[in-house]
Amino acid sequence: MRSLRTKKGALAPLFDRLTDDDPGVPNEPVPRRYLDLDGLADSVRGEIHTLLNTRCGWSESEIDYDNRGVPDYGLIDLAHLFTANPRDRDKVARHVARTIAAYEPRMTRVNVVVEAIQKETGQLSLRIEGGLKFGDVIEPISFPLKIDGGGHDGSGY
Repeated sequence: MRSLRTKKGALAPLFDRLTDDDPGVPNEPVPRRYLDLDGLADSVRGEIHTLLNTRCGWSESEIDYDNRGVPDYGLIDLAHLFTANPRDRDKVARHVARTIAAYEPRMTRVNVVVEAIQKETGQLSLRIEGGLKFGDVIEPISFPLKIDGGGHDGSGY
């Protein structure tokens, strides 16, 4: 369970607040409203993992990063860029960073480093870096993340 506070921290995401971890207990002592820094970081990592392992229906030439919404949720298919070419790796990193920036408002200054590409399996190993908004403070965050080859097609898994 994520660590929670009742008065300080970052507001927990809506679905986390609606989830009842212990349905057998009618009066829970600590309502699920705020996340401490570790809980916030875990939440952001989980949301980014889901985001980047979901494929939107647009191609690289069709995507409009300045005007993304719910129907566009996910990462475009980048399999054609899974090469050893440094320019392609930079392009992958830019697409991933722009997707995170569009859908994860709790992060700022997103930077993505492509650590490895496994063309055979379609798996990417990334390092996600940036600032984590925690109240009025921006905390540094950095974590590894793997993107699965197939992803989900955004139409419901």
